[in-house]
Amino acid sequence: MWDNGLTGFLGFRFLNATGLHYGWARLNVEETTNTITLFDLAYESVADTPITTGAVPEPASMAMALLGLAALAGRRRAPRARG
Repeated sequence: MWDNGLTGFLGFRFLNATGLHYGWARLNVEETTNTITLFDLAYESVADTPITTGAVPEPASMAMALLGLAALAGRRRAPRARG
């Protein structure tokens, strides 16, 4: 069961001529409109090897980084007092 409107990850595997490959997809499911939006997709190109992922920052860390960048951008645009 997927929570309506939330973005989540889906793990998958597939078999081709070289062997078994593993991957993931980040997607959003809208049950009310029967819409699936795919944002990212990755798979390991080396057969029979687990896929590795990078560290994903937690939402609070990402929000703090964005606030810091916004503050820097605002400071650059603010008029400087001449004295």
